[in-house]
Amino acid sequence: MNSEVGGMLFCCAVSLAAVGGVVALVIHLTKRRGGPSLQGGWQVIVSAYRGTCPMCMRIIVPGTHILWQRGQKARHADCAAVKAEAEDELVAAALDKIRDAKGPASRANALQLALGRLVDPIKRQRLLLEASRLAVQATLDKVDTLKSVRAKRRHLEEAHAAVTSDELPDELQAEELAWLVDAMKQLDEE
Repeated sequence: MNSEVGGMLFCCAVSLAAVGGVVALVIHLTKRRGGPSLQGGWQVIVSAYRGTCPMCMRIIVPGTHILWQRGQKARHADCAAVKAEAEDELVAAALDKIRDAKGPASRANALQLALGRLVDPIKRQRLLLEASRLAVQATLDKVDTLKSVRAKRRHLEEAHAAVTSDELPDELQAEELAWLVDAMKQLDEE
């Protein structure tokens, strides 16, 4: 009987040790993952793998803090700070694409694509203003290559109408409007 009681006690001790090991593992993982879940089931953990943040589209480097949830793509824990830098890069890249565009349709497509990804209203306004300047400059360059006064006037009037009807205040585009008005005055003098 003593051996049976001893065997049962041994089994209970082994079971308790196994349960204790599982509890210790759960506690370790909870500490590693930053504690209990955040709102929506997200947890802050240290990244063990390289990936791409779906919010800012930047690389997640192993060893950085990320937000993790089962079945979801991990994202930077401080993505708001990273997002501002990414938006600056997006504006610069969009302006390069607009500058290199061959025509007004491709400039408009590049602008709309960038505006669809921008969130910050100040950066959106900056992009719109710079895109407007580039479009006016492209129009003035095109007008210089045209031979007909009528075609020149039509392009200048279309550009003027586009600048005055866009979502930017005309005060911000006073310089571009002055360029277009001066070009139309030069046509009248010819």
